[in-house]
Amino acid sequence: MTKSKFVIDKLANLLEQGLISYRDLSSEILNILRSKRDEIVFKMKLTSKEEHEILIKTEKNELDKKKIEIEKKNHELLREHKYLREKIKKLKLEVNQKSEIEDKFNQEIEELSQETESLVSEIDKWQM
Repeated sequence: MTKSKFVIDKLANLLEQGLISYRDLSSEILNILRSKRDEIVFKMKLTSKEEHEILIKTEKNELDKKKIEIEKKNHELLREHKYLREKIKKLKLEVNQKSEIEDKFNQEIEELSQETESLVSEIDKWQM
């Protein structure tokens, strides 16, 4: 009721001021309606097409920046993964080599032990 009263008051004021011609009246009515529309849009926090496009571009730019950061981190992680994989490969090779050396050493110790036992046994035979 207050909105319609507002419009009626505006029309009454126009008539009082002598704006009787149809064109003047229609343009004033359009101006009143536009201002009311603008108030409603402002209250509802609606955006214009240009503002909407700007918001979309801004959001797209932010997403592009995040994408670039993620791609950089991904590249760094891939590089680090490759480095660590190579390091593990080298360490495994080194462990295998040391294991072979240890096996060879144990075998030589076993041979020396057998040879020592054999010599001790020979010495025992000679002493008897």
